Amino acid sequence: MKIRCYAYFRDILGSSSFDYDRTANSLGALLDDFSTRYGQPFRKWVYEPDGKTFSHMVIILINGKDARDLQGLDTPLSPNDTVVLFPPLAGG
Repeated sequence: MKIRCYAYFRDILGSSSFDYDRTANSLGALLDDFSTRYGQPFRKWVYEPDGKTFSHMVIILINGKDARDLQGLDTPLSPNDTVVLFPPLAGG
């Protein structure tokens, strides 16, 4: 799976683009793995305080489609997918 990230997500994950070679059957599983690996700096931008819904501080696209318009955290993922994380507004 290809991961692309912009702005503060690039800083937290350490790269603007990388291949994710672990198993994540859903967007929620992917974000949980990133939360475990990158901790609070990642979680605070991705989840609302309840830890169960997306924050308004992140837009997540899966193959060019907003995850909120798909199945949210339950959106299935496959190894051929591209997941993009970015803030609602990003410059430069």
